[in-house]
Amino acid sequence: MCSFPPSEGTGTYPYPSCGGFHGQRDYPDEALERVQLIQDLFAAGLSSRTVVELLPCVSTGVATPAMLNQLIIERDRIAARIQDLTRAKTKLGRVIENVTAANVAQD
Repeated sequence: MCSFPPSEGTGTYPYPSCGGFHGQRDYPDEALERVQLIQDLFAAGLSSRTVVELLPCVSTGVATPAMLNQLIIERDRIAARIQDLTRAKTKLGRVIENVTAANVAQD
């Protein structure tokens, strides 16, 4: 008999079958894509509550007006974060160039 951790009952991960070798769980093929999406959303800063609230529209392609609004808010927040990170990356690149040039000139 398989027992599942509490997180598997939240709807974030698809339920596996328990027929695997030595009781290992056997997830459907689409589970990998769903898990990757969830990990990406967490990495982008979405809370677990927000992810759980938005996942139904990922599966069905249907969203309430509130869900659609939240999707747009999160997308725009991620886009702004990307701009901030790109700016920081550019500045660090300049620092690296300056340091490298100074070290080469001193040698």
